[in-house]
Amino acid sequence: MRKLRVFLIGAAFVVALALPTAGVAAKPVTVEKLYMPPTPAGTDTICGIDVTVVNSASGVFVEEANGAEIVAGTSTTAFTNPSSGKSITFTQSGVAKTSESVDNGDGTFTSIFTVNGTSPKIQIVGGQPIGIDTGSITFAITTDADGNFLGFDVVSVKGPRPAGGCDEIVAALT
Repeated sequence: MRKLRVFLIGAAFVVALALPTAGVAAKPVTVEKLYMPPTPAGTDTICGIDVTVVNSASGVFVEEANGAEIVAGTSTTAFTNPSSGKSITFTQSGVAKTSESVDNGDGTFTSIFTVNGTSPKIQIVGGQPIGIDTGSITFAITTDADGNFLGFDVVSVKGPRPAGGCDEIVAALT
């Protein structure tokens, strides 16, 4: 799985850098490597169980001159039940693309976001996955001229939506 993530991140980076030289897109405004080491994020409750939370992430971010963006990477959140010591992880990986903003003619703007990949794979630490959600989701975000959020619409969802949920999570954490 690690090799696949490295491949996806590397492939997205190569494509992002190759597009401008191929005359397909303008030169990127920004190309940044992203990395967040495992970082404690406090406590939370998942499926009625109090947990501690640790987040980590890595990837690459490319922003084109027209405002379009590509982010390729992976993020993991670990949830640990302090009472049992048992943990699960939620891992998301893939590529997210954002279109340039389109002027709707009424003082609002819309951007289209498409996320392809795994979101999330839920796994018992050191054990089997509880569920894996893969596929693609496209949604539209509407903002005002200042970039303030006005609305969110799901445009399409493709891929399996696995069964399971809190029953599996509670069993894994207790």
